[in-house]
Amino acid sequence: MLWGRRYLVVLDDMWSIEAWEEIQTFLPDNGDGSCVIVTTRLFNLATSLSCSPFKMRFLGNDKSWELFCGKVFGDEYCPIELEEIGKKIVERCGGLPLSIVVIGGHLKKSSREIEYWEKVASFINPISSIGADADDQCLKIISLSYEHLPAWEMPQLRHLEFKRFYLPDPIPNDQEEECIVLRNLHILKGVENLRLTHEVCNRMPNVKVLSLLYDDDHFSCCEASSYYCSQNLGCFNILESLECKFGNGVVLSFTCPTSLTELWLQDCHLQWEGLSMTIASLPHLRSLRLGKLEGSEWNLVDEEFSSLEFLEISRCEDLIYWNANSSHFPILKFLDILELPKLGEIPFDIGEVPTLEAIRLEGCSMRLAMSA
Repeated sequence: MLWGRRYLVVLDDMWSIEAWEEIQTFLPDNGDGSCVIVTTRLFNLATSLSCSPFKMRFLGNDKSWELFCGKVFGDEYCPIELEEIGKKIVERCGGLPLSIVVIGGHLKKSSREIEYWEKVASFINPISSIGADADDQCLKIISLSYEHLPAWEMPQLRHLEFKRFYLPDPIPNDQEEECIVLRNLHILKGVENLRLTHEVCNRMPNVKVLSLLYDDDHFSCCEASSYYCSQNLGCFNILESLECKFGNGVVLSFTCPTSLTELWLQDCHLQWEGLSMTIASLPHLRSLRLGKLEGSEWNLVDEEFSSLEFLEISRCEDLIYWNANSSHFPILKFLDILELPKLGEIPFDIGEVPTLEAIRLEGCSMRLAMSA
């Protein structure tokens, strides 16, 4: 396309030598003064492209602070109470303009409380040189902007997924000019410590896939369940897939919607008898993964798990006895038992289920393997 033509091409933020080698074949040397300008944060890449690359200097302390304040406060002055922590944040950016601009843009839209700025400062590792560490740092800083994404103001949002994401409570109806309902939101994954208030549930009525993480250990079980309104999970009446991860020993009581077909509870610390009240009677549940339940004995009630096809039980270190009969798991196809060192045997009737195709054991006793 560029053969026989004079051109000027600017390639911004080249990330690897391999990427340059792939692009280079499309940039012929026509001998007519054509030019390619490449910017990169990788010094070894720069030296491989030119014998004398132009190396940009980091911003000094004064210029860094000026850039930061302009981004965060505009024409206003930095409040005195934020100046010390603000300069600490700027210092940790190491004079890198991209880092300063990105984190400044985040703080412009965030709380101006000292506690929050200190949290941001602790999130940033000081940058000592340009290179892979700086790349990781920029990505880490950019991720801050998404941790407080204004999702409640995005009515067309369909799919929101992060490794960890904080979604604050929406503004109550009576304090908002127009109540925005996320009717198009079908998938929400990676939300941390989400309060399932009636307001939240009403704002996203059509969620089908939900992944939640709870790791705030400042509450007892009853207090946590009340604060996070976990019983309101049952309000999502078209929810199909639910994943809940519990960290730091957090325990919540909850109600599952009858529409569920897939459920994964990680580190949930529920008692085995609690399954009969919350999960076992779900009419459409086909896949169930349970991690770290508590108690030494699991006794099932008649006709539980009538639609279940896949069952995984993992890291339930106290489970010794599992009692079930032919009325349980009538169409089970796959059974995974992982890291249950004390479980003595699989219920005999499980092997009589006509649809059963495979049993997988890992980290279990020889006695259990023999019973399979």
